[in-house]
Amino acid sequence: MASVNDSMDSMLSEFAGWMTIQDLISLSLECILWGFYFILFSAAIVIQWRRGFETLGLRLILAVTLALFASSTVLLASKLAGGILLLKYIVLENSKLGWGGGLAAVASALEPLSIPMEALFLFNILMGDAVVVIRAKVIWETSGSRRFVFVPLVFLIAAFAFAVTTITCMSLTPNDLNASSQLASGPWVCRRAEPIAWTFSLLTNLTSTLLIARVAWVHRKEILVLRGPDRRKTTTEHILNLLVESGLAYFLFLLTQVVLFIDTGTSVTGLPQVSSSAQWAYVILNPLGDQMSGIYSTSVIILVVLQRTSWEVTAQNNDGSASNEGEKDRTLTQIAFDEEIVSKGSTT
Repeated sequence: MASVNDSMDSMLSEFAGWMTIQDLISLSLECILWGFYFILFSAAIVIQWRRGFETLGLRLILAVTLALFASSTVLLASKLAGGILLLKYIVLENSKLGWGGGLAAVASALEPLSIPMEALFLFNILMGDAVVVIRAKVIWETSGSRRFVFVPLVFLIAAFAFAVTTITCMSLTPNDLNASSQLASGPWVCRRAEPIAWTFSLLTNLTSTLLIARVAWVHRKEILVLRGPDRRKTTTEHILNLLVESGLAYFLFLLTQVVLFIDTGTSVTGLPQVSSSAQWAYVILNPLGDQMSGIYSTSVIILVVLQRTSWEVTAQNNDGSASNEGEKDRTLTQIAFDEEIVSKGSTT
């Protein structure tokens, strides 16, 4: 019996050791990414502050910027708290609790944080999706067409519905503390709600980016007609290209978050296989998900505000008038997702 207990303690100690190492790696990666996000966030605030907040639309953009950063920061703080609890129960109180008792204490302490953290994670994803949809809607409609704009909006609404289902299921269904994946337990709809929400989020970003790519392609053709092949790229072209390229890059990043739903397998102890390839993929890619939505959305906001400012400076330099070509360029490229909101705010 003693040998069995020793063997179990050995496996639990190995599991706790690997979990501690992976937790430190995950936290380090997320802290580095959060540091980059903080720099980007600070730049966004400075740019918006200089631009001013005289309209409702500009104040809403500021609110979105603050909400995304606050959400990502709280997620990081929650994970740091989890890391501290892990070290406390696994290292400092190991002699009193043992390996099994320490792991159980960690799981019990972290369970109250699971639903708020999941809600914040989904909030970040959906807020980023909303920015993408509004951006695509304004660009597409400004190009003179309203067709197909509803497609990413439908996907966004579906993603929101399944995100709410995920949180509801987590609040009503007891969590499996030994789960080897991030899927909620319970009925089929609960186990599949988050992967379905993730799929609709992917479709939202893909269709929105394709709509913008279409406008960019049409704009390029029209500029070629106006200026000929021997020309310099306009600022508008650069902005549209950046939005398309960043949208595709973000879509590819979202694909990596499939690691949330991959079963890592379980060991003889009933705990997840911490040494599996799926677990290591989760350790490396999961922390990025908490920050990337905010980073991407904030980058779009910076592009939006800078482009609006460049339009205003150009108008002032031209004494309030613009060339026909400049007017054509402007009409095709109302890329600021706040354009519609700002115009409404100005009339209120």
